[in-house]
Parts: sequence; structure tokens; C-alpha cells
Amino acid sequence: SLLLSTATILQIERASSGQPQRWDESLRQAVRRVPRVFGVTLLVGLMLVFVIGLVVVLNVVLAVSAPIALLLTVPAAVFVVAWAAIRLSLATTNAALAPKGVGSISESLRLTSGTTWPLFGRFLLLLLVLLGIQLLSSLATAPVTAIFGSDTPDFTTSSETPLIDLMGGSLPLLFGGWEGVGL
Repeated sequence: SLLLSTATILQIERASSGQPQRWDESLRQAVRRVPRVFGVTLLVGLMLVFVIGLVVVLNVVLAVSAPIALLLTVPAAVFVVAWAAIRLSLATTNAALAPKGVGSISESLRLTSGTTWPLFGRFLLLLLVLLGIQLLSSLATAPVTAIFGSDTPDFTTSSETPLIDLMGGSLPLLFGGWEGVGL
């Protein structure tokens, strides 16, 4: 997946600059860049996990000392995490495109400087469009599901779930019990 996405990024960049190249040539270039893209992806992921962990710890501390403060800190925490994610969003693309020695993360920070909130607005717009599509999809499938039923498995009995049978039927106990377990 990382190899194909890196090759696709290279294809798009070459095509947009008016120098299209063959797919196999993009794949060869992508093979050489995948370790750098993987490293940057891992580093960005760790940075976001750190930011999220810091925000969670601060919210827990505030929740213990002043629960009413969560009304302000939870939305602020969402914005801080979104801000960090947007600022780092171009790092992997930069790692695929930039020559060696160019800092992908610092380049991502430079490119998103001053455009963070417009990018955030576009992200929210995309999220609303996706939620609308999901709503329309569920509205379209609801009559069919009502008429013909659902093929979704019923996880309340162990006979339909091989994982529960594999664990000796103890999986419901891990989740505090299901119907008929008596917990």
C-alpha cells in the first residue's frame, strides 16, 4: 500500500508538471523512497499520538480538579489535535516528492503555515459530505433491510461466533456479560 501510494504521488507530480512517465518507472522510484516515506509516516504518527496523549492527560487532570472546565477544554482539545494533524498532513507527500536531505516535516509545517484553518474548514466540509452520503446510503438500504432482514450476525449466542467458541465461551465475561450470562 505504501509503495503504491508513493508511486501514485510520483505519477501525479510528474503528470502535473507536464512530464508524464510510465508506471513501472514510478514504481522503481517509489521503491527507493518507501523507507523514507515509512519513517516519516511513523514519526508523524508518533507525534500525533504524543499530542493526543498530552491532551488526554491534561483533560483528565482538569476533570478531576474542575469538572466544569471540560466544557471548554474538550472542544479546545479537539481543535489542538486537528491543528496538529493538519499542520503535519503534507509530511508523507513531501517525503515521497522531495530530494534527500529536505526535511519533510518542516516543509509540511512551512506549506500549511497560514492555511491551517482554511484546510480545517475544507476537512469539515468533506466530513459533512461523507456523513451526508452515509445518511443517504442508510436511508436507501433501510427499506430493503426492513423487507428482507439483515445478514448481520447475532453476537448474543456463542454458537454463531467462532472466536467465542475458541475462547471457551469466556468472551462475554470480558465485556461485562451479555444476555443470559447473568452478570
